[in-house]
Parts: sequence; structure tokens; C-alpha cells
Amino acid sequence: MKDTNQKKRANGTPKIVAIVGPTASDKTKLAIALAKKFNGELISADSRQIFKGMDIGTNKDKSYPQHLIDIVNPDEEFSVAQFQKMAYKLIGEILKRGKLPILVGGTGLYIDAVLYGYSIPPKTKESARLRQELERQDAQALWRKLQKLDSKSAVKIGPHNKRRIVRALEVTLLQKMPFSQLQNKRQVPFQALIIGINIPRVTLYQAIGDRVDAMIARGLVGETEKLAKKYSFDLPSMSSIGYKEIGQYLQKQISLKQAIDEIKQKTRNFARRQLTWFRRNKEIVWIENAEQAIDAVAYFLADQPRKICLKIYGNVLGVFFRASAQKLAQDLNLSGFAVNASDQTVEIVAEGQEANLNKFLKWCRQGPALAQVDKVEAQWGKFSGEFSSFEIR
Repeated sequence: MKDTNQKKRANGTPKIVAIVGPTASDKTKLAIALAKKFNGELISADSRQIFKGMDIGTNKDKSYPQHLIDIVNPDEEFSVAQFQKMAYKLIGEILKRGKLPILVGGTGLYIDAVLYGYSIPPKTKESARLRQELERQDAQALWRKLQKLDSKSAVKIGPHNKRRIVRALEVTLLQKMPFSQLQNKRQVPFQALIIGINIPRVTLYQAIGDRVDAMIARGLVGETEKLAKKYSFDLPSMSSIGYKEIGQYLQKQISLKQAIDEIKQKTRNFARRQLTWFRRNKEIVWIENAEQAIDAVAYFLADQPRKICLKIYGNVLGVFFRASAQKLAQDLNLSGFAVNASDQTVEIVAEGQEANLNKFLKWCRQGPALAQVDKVEAQWGKFSGEFSSFEIR
């Protein structure tokens, strides 16, 4: 095996790893294990852990150094564009030190802004005035307005995330163009392996409940009480899950038991939204344990060839699909290529570098002109002859 501490491909393209998943799925624990094994540094991608003094309620893990936690006060604004700029700077610095940048967190927009180079308009005084006006309106009314102006963003954000709805409307109205169109992707100067933690729903909900109980035991009430002496519960940071409910308890609006139950329920809802966000990204490699993640990173860094077996279903026009697939496989330097095609199904086997196989897989999901692809099953192997279980892509 090649030296897995080498953080560049043979062609010189730097590499980074991202660990994503829902809250309470032990992302940071996995990231720390990978950092120790592959000489990495962690960059937190959590929109709440950026706030100083909000440690228990955001479940910060300070047992291992992380960049981009504790960087602003709870009453300070911090944008996705700021995060992206700081993350890019850190990635460059970490690579110069010969280490592996590991981006870890559950804030999907932070992750995507870095990995896909979103061009995000900066906030201005004019946008601040408009934002204040929008924030006075009801979330459902704002979402309906966004549906009319930018249905793509409305579907992606959903009707409950008022802060992101306001931001999308703010940009759309000021730029006179849908927010979804303004989030243009730029070419990023690195290759990324995105690892998603696949955890059964029952296990996840139990972990959420246990985490909330642990937060209470560690002193979430006291932390919230201390923060409330300096900061208003009207702030986005102080109205986030955990702090809002404990604030209501401190103000004698609800009992502590009610606060705890609400935190658990809202966290479960939040985890579902996170999963919905990440499941849309077909580039994520979903793993179930640390051993699978270590294998994935090792092969990613070592540039070892992998093998893939695809089953493609739909009105795929076999002969035409075969010819187009063979040409693309040749262009991507894939070897061991074999295809069996009919009008309804196509089976393909190919070997090559993982990045090229992913490009080929992406093309297969769309199919050539006139083909209608309904479903693709992808079976990955670490090397010739070895496959993991089928995964619907």
C-alpha cells in the first residue's frame, strides 16, 4: 500500500475528507479516530459550535483540537460566506503542514459551501434592513413567498427553518434572481471523500434521548442561566434547540420535564431534516462503523483502483446505452469493462480510480440522450473480485 500520509493524488490534486450525518451519530468521535490514524486536523462544520460559551447545549467535544469552534459571541452574526472563507484558508494551511484536512459536522450548507464552492453574496447594510423586515413576519408566510419566487430553494429548505428562509428571500429580493441560481458552484482545488454515518433510526433516537439527558446532567440549565444574563433569547443562537426550551423553563413558562421532552422531540425532527439534506447528495459514501470509514479513507488516499458493478433499470435502450457507456469508460481510463444490456436493464462492471468511477456512476444515473433511468444499484469493491453489499444510489 502507498503511504497513506500522502495527502495528494499522483497528479498533485490535494485531498480532504468530510464526515457528515445527523446529530448524535458520533461524527466527531469518528473524525477524531480518522485524524489520529491519518495525521489529520479537524475543521468543525457546525453552525452552533461557532458560539463561545455555548458548550453543553451544542455538545462540543474539546478532547481533541478542532478549528472553527468558539470563534464568535452568541450575539454576533456569522454567515455561510464567512465560514467558507475561513475553511478554505484552514484547508490550505493544513495541507501545507502535510496533514489531512477533515471537515466534520451536521450543518449541510456549511459542508456544501466548502465542497462545492458555492458563490454566496455577502451581507450588506441594505440586506440587514430587509432581513429585519422579513424576520418580523410569520415563517409560514415567508415560506409561501419563497415558494413563489424560488420553488427550488423552498423545497430544499422546508417551511420550518425561518432563518434560512429569510436568508434565501433576502438574497433573492436584493439580487433579483432566485437564491438557488445564485448558489453557483465553482471548481474547488481539491478532491473530497464524503463519508456519511448510516445509523438505524431507532438507535439514533435513543442516542438523542441519552445525549439530552447527559446535557441536563452536565449543567445545561446552569449554562443557559449564565448566558441569559448577557444575551437575549431573541437571538438566533439563544433561540436554538436546547437553549430556547431551557429559557422557557427559567422563565417559568414550562416545567423542566416539558423542556426536556421538547428538546428531545425537536432534536429528532432536526435529525430527520439533516438526513433528508444529506441523502440528496449521491456522492456520499455511507458507512456503518469505523472500520469501513478507515478502509474508505485508506483507499482514497492511496489511489488504489476499485471495482464497481452497476445494475441500471428503466427504458435504457440497451444497444445505444452500451455504446455510450463504452466510449465514456475509454475516456475515463476504466479497465475490465464489461456490459450486458437489454431495453429494460443494463449491467456494467468496470475497474479504475475511484474518482473516475464516480464520474461514470454519475453519468449512468442520468443516462444518455433518449434513455430513461429509473434506478441504479451500485456494488463497490475495494479491489478486483471483492464487493460490498448492494447500495441503492
